[in-house]
Amino acid sequence: MKHAFYAIFLVIIRLPFMGTATLAGDLAIDATFSVPVFNSNAPTNFTDICFDKGTGKLALCSDGGYGEFPITDGKIRFTPPGFIAETGNFIIRGYTNSPAGLSAVDNRGRFVFWGKSGRLPLPVDVGNISGMAWDGTRLWIARQLPAGLFAFRLADGNTLILDRTVSFSFPVLQSVTFFDNSLWLTDGSHIFRLDGEQRIAGEWTLPRPISGFCFAKGALFSVSLDGHAIYRSPMNGM
Repeated sequence: MKHAFYAIFLVIIRLPFMGTATLAGDLAIDATFSVPVFNSNAPTNFTDICFDKGTGKLALCSDGGYGEFPITDGKIRFTPPGFIAETGNFIIRGYTNSPAGLSAVDNRGRFVFWGKSGRLPLPVDVGNISGMAWDGTRLWIARQLPAGLFAFRLADGNTLILDRTVSFSFPVLQSVTFFDNSLWLTDGSHIFRLDGEQRIAGEWTLPRPISGFCFAKGALFSVSLDGHAIYRSPMNGM
């Protein structure tokens, strides 16, 4: 009986390390940065956000423009104005760091702006795109409705090949990012961390609805759902 008891005890204490436990918590907002009106025709209701590793700035995109803004002492510096450019008819719904530099995806699901090296056509119809992330091997594109991820591999340097798709039970997927060797998602009300099999391994509740987010300089930065404010949240417990 003693040996049987030890066997059962060992199984019980090993379960959390086998992927059965899910991290959970609540996120706070410790700073809010209102997006100013810029001296250009570029819209200022941003939809997604990315930390540009090349410049060390936050890159934000909207329905018709984008900009990059530095972080100084934990604060976003909108003035003097960061770089704002108009995208014309192209609606950008996601940013990510890629081997070609900072890349963006066209909301109509036709192609990816692959850094400054050109456009990569998407081989399948993704639907209503809400974000994208590069994990070092795959390009992940988020579909807003119904919530899902499409993973693409890069072949011959300029061709995207569909590698896999992942569906989720929550109805809306607002954005995806890659950080700390993991994919992270948001449905606008929660932040989810995925494991290597794209299963939810952590979930954090947001105090306010968001449309996009990224991790930068030890904090989580997110875009308000209306696109007019950027929130900063501490990463305690994440």
